[in-house]
Amino acid sequence: MIYILTGEINSGKTTTLSGWVEAWRSDGCTLGGILAPANWQGGKKISYDVMDAQTGKRRLLASRKRLRNAESFGPFWFSKKGLLFGEKVLMGLNAEMEIGVVDEIGPLELDHRGWAQGFRSLLSHAPRNLIVVVRTPLVKEVAHSFHLSPFEILTVSSSRPYSILPH
Repeated sequence: MIYILTGEINSGKTTTLSGWVEAWRSDGCTLGGILAPANWQGGKKISYDVMDAQTGKRRLLASRKRLRNAESFGPFWFSKKGLLFGEKVLMGLNAEMEIGVVDEIGPLELDHRGWAQGFRSLLSHAPRNLIVVVRTPLVKEVAHSFHLSPFEILTVSSSRPYSILPH
């Protein structure tokens, strides 16, 4: 089953999903995927990391500062090494896993960049439950572009606990 975890920018989508991942790991679930926690300085988001949800390993994904070997999109420079790291993690997900997480599918992927290729490939062999983070205004476009059907919407503001998934 595909679940779309949605909310506005800075509403706590990654924080919510990170908490669920920790709980699922504690429960012994087989899981994998990527999280994209933000790094803040002086109340401003300055960069994002990409984190392997299974191992906790992290790489710089994007920065407001210009990076070498990076592509720009919006106000951020996306590290090719960070993108490759995330792609490799996504390619390691499989149908034997109980839970897969993808944080996030957004404007970069709708422009056929970022996780777009890896995400499309993942959909052919996705874990039994796949949680995909998508900003609220992009849900319909992402669902259409990536042929996500059927799916269930989860909102950051809902009080539904992480235990919504069977395990």
